[in-house]
Amino acid sequence: MQTNLGLARGRTNVHGARRRRHEPPPHVSILPSPPPGDVDQTQEINASPDTRIRVGILLVDDHELLAHSVAVALNIDPELHVVAIETDPAAGVLRVLSVAPDVVIVDQVSLVPQLRGEAPGSRLLALRPAVDQDLILTCIRAGVDGCIGMRTSPHALGETIKRIHAGEAVYETRLLLELLHRPPMAIPNPPRRTANLAKRELEVLTVTAMGLNTAEAAAYLGISINTFRTHLKNILAKLEARSKLEAVLIAIREGRIDVPDDSD
Repeated sequence: MQTNLGLARGRTNVHGARRRRHEPPPHVSILPSPPPGDVDQTQEINASPDTRIRVGILLVDDHELLAHSVAVALNIDPELHVVAIETDPAAGVLRVLSVAPDVVIVDQVSLVPQLRGEAPGSRLLALRPAVDQDLILTCIRAGVDGCIGMRTSPHALGETIKRIHAGEAVYETRLLLELLHRPPMAIPNPPRRTANLAKRELEVLTVTAMGLNTAEAAAYLGISINTFRTHLKNILAKLEARSKLEAVLIAIREGRIDVPDDSD
């Protein structure tokens, strides 16, 4: 199961935060179904003025059949609405962004800088054949909001989209922990980007690293959700980080919070 960042307590102690145990991610393939007949490669679906999450699909790595299959699966969910499908790498980014999606599913991380530049308000989900530590690190550095493997169920993909739209960074906890324990993550004499973070801001990063969502983290710290979000916004600005996950990684690498060896 994909999960938001669930690392562990840090040196800025927040005692008693509950841990979560996760079941292994299901290995259920998204079953391909034939795309519509003779249509243009770009599919734009007129969105009704409702509250559904507008999803753009940008799968340019010879994944036309998969792109249409994902769209069919997602549109079954009444909370989701696929507004664009694109498999053309040349013009795909601008065509998808022309319909202003809330979340863009992308299979090429190399397209992320352009997506970020053209639509900074859209959330990004990487959909890849296999997910490993190196891919997660690449996604985090690029500013991707989550990463999920293609061997997942349509339901799990839909739930991941909803969580990303709600502001979570969604990565598999096991791979994150393995990544953070890799020797290259320990940088000698690192720059102190976190030096000007206040004690409360370090506590916010700590509970975020523990896997608590926004509502749970705010309640645990005894502050409102809006206050918690304000702290996160200030943290991202101070650290020049693209996401709260990247901010947590910066704090870990600089020794302000850490991951105990007994973390699950």
